[in-house]
Amino acid sequence: RSGQGCRFGAAAPSSRRALAFVASALAAVFLVFLLAGGRGGVGSAASISDFEQALREQVRQLTEEINKYKGEITNLQKEAKTLKRDISILDAQVKKAELEIQARKLAIQELGSQIEDKQAAIAVAEEKIAKRKTDLERSIRALAERGNDSPIAAILRHEHLAGYLDELASLEQLYQSIEADIKEIKALKADLEAERADLEDEQNAQVALQQAQELQRQDALRREGEKKKLFTDTKGKESNFQGLVKAGQGKLAVLQQQLYLLDTQGSVLTIEQARSMAERIAN
Repeated sequence: RSGQGCRFGAAAPSSRRALAFVASALAAVFLVFLLAGGRGGVGSAASISDFEQALREQVRQLTEEINKYKGEITNLQKEAKTLKRDISILDAQVKKAELEIQARKLAIQELGSQIEDKQAAIAVAEEKIAKRKTDLERSIRALAERGNDSPIAAILRHEHLAGYLDELASLEQLYQSIEADIKEIKALKADLEAERADLEDEQNAQVALQQAQELQRQDALRREGEKKKLFTDTKGKESNFQGLVKAGQGKLAVLQQQLYLLDTQGSVLTIEQARSMAERIAN
């Protein structure tokens, strides 16, 4: 028996809390047996058998509890794996949205530069139109002045009538040329204004897309934060259950050691001796 006590005591340092738990449980069992020990005496085989059955029942319950915790751990690990995958997907979505927003920003800047170029070209066209209008007004005045000349005055200004007529034709051609220039410049200006309007529409569309993508990025960030919190909570729960499994396995090991002693020496072991074993384990 002293040899057996040494074998049993060797496990005590590695699971002191578990041993104390088992000793308390054994003490409760002993109390029941002592109170009900009328038949056959407290040292009878029946009492030892009942004690063994009580230990086996504790082993069964503790094993079920450990398996339950392991099942919870498995579920939590699956949940954590899913959450980790979701976090990776959301992180990729955030990065994609950030790249797209940056691309939109560059596109908007480029469109703004093109709009400025169109505006500058329109300003140049307006200056040309104003200048050609001034030329046209001069040409009209010159034609009017020549047209108001009397035949005698016109002849006196020119050696020949043909020279007067050539001057009138030249002024008419100049008038028509200036008028054509003005029409052409106005058409160019209209084209530039239409192109500017198209660029402004495209710029507004890009701004709207950028705003929508920013909202998507913020939503993905929010959901990613929620998933990360769930992941942290899940890993915390898993850690707690791992601790429960470890503690339960320590308790189970002590109970199994008790059963081993009962299986090998139950035929010669009394309740008092079993009590003494429990007390030595507790101490």
